[in-house]
Amino acid sequence: MEPIAAGAATATKTLDEWFAKTNAELEKRAKMPWWRQLLPTLGTSALCGVVMILLLTLLRPGWTLTHRQREALTVGESVTRSYLAASPARQAEMRRVNRWRPPEEADTTTSAPRPRR
Repeated sequence: MEPIAAGAATATKTLDEWFAKTNAELEKRAKMPWWRQLLPTLGTSALCGVVMILLLTLLRPGWTLTHRQREALTVGESVTRSYLAASPARQAEMRRVNRWRPPEEADTTTSAPRPRR
């Protein structure tokens, strides 16, 4: 019976020391102002937000385009700018020469077939 009582006393003493240490930490935290308790959480959240914004900015599709795709995008944007800056007569001439449809007309592609009911 004595070995069991000695083991229980040792376990109880260890548990009592742990409770005293944990209680001291909790009392120390309770005396801290609320903003100091929230600061690590808010700082971590802000850091995660900044990292996500940086990753999304660096990995956006514009950065992953090939050289030829970037060049085609630049050409397309310059053609669009020159078309929109031109006079209506010049726009009509550009549409005629390049065989573009007038912007007012509907798209000439056919719609997808509808399933039968």
